[in-house]
Amino acid sequence: MVVPAVMLPVVGSLHGLRVHRPASVAEVLDLMEQYPEAQLVAGATWIMRAPMRAESLDGSVILLAGVAGLDECAVGDGAEFGAMVTLKRIAVATAGISSLQALHEAVSRAATPGLRRMITIGGSIAATEFHASDVLPALLCLDAEILRDRGLILGVRIPAADRVSCHERLTWRSGNEYSVATVSMSLLPTSGEIRVALGSVEQTPRRWTEVEQELTQGPLTPQRAEEVAKAHLNVLRPIAAPGIPADYRLSVIPTVLARAVGRLA
Repeated sequence: MVVPAVMLPVVGSLHGLRVHRPASVAEVLDLMEQYPEAQLVAGATWIMRAPMRAESLDGSVILLAGVAGLDECAVGDGAEFGAMVTLKRIAVATAGISSLQALHEAVSRAATPGLRRMITIGGSIAATEFHASDVLPALLCLDAEILRDRGLILGVRIPAADRVSCHERLTWRSGNEYSVATVSMSLLPTSGEIRVALGSVEQTPRRWTEVEQELTQGPLTPQRAEEVAKAHLNVLRPIAAPGIPADYRLSVIPTVLARAVGRLA
């Protein structure tokens, strides 16, 4: 049943926007149904740059700050983070946990210190047009599960595993908060199972399954990893950006992967 708009918590208007502040997931879902074009706002670091991307902010926004349960953070054998948990909180919670090292390094290096206090894990997943995310490759290599309810990202669950992992990145010299290429990698020493995830190379992060499969079939060394990566560059579709040609992204990936392997092997 849809709750009438007048009964839902509304902050008011801001620069022509109708701003809603729900207190529960149920209220968020009701608002999403009533206002299907509404923007969901987490840390707001992506949406606040909408004018720079020539995107309109007319209509309604739904603030997720204060929604019960979305700020919960639990780290044990595995880990679970609510959508509103910031990168800074995740960095603190995962410090010293070898199985989550890839995520710890990713959230500790992403953006800038000030932004890490604002950027949320849910917002990082939802910003699908931001190809330079450090967080998503780390989640991919850790087999993370995205928790959802009817399109609303509730959080992230990472299964327990006796793995070792790391996150390597090459940054753009004139804007070192953005990555040119990232490699997140995990290894299960007992089985030899490998996960390799790429970010900042294509339009969206991805697992590099061709490289994963070949790396498991021989010695895991930096030199061999570089050779394997070069042999499978043809499956990638790199994007170009001002000052960063697509071919340059491809040329550095083997080196970044070799660095990751050197840390885990």
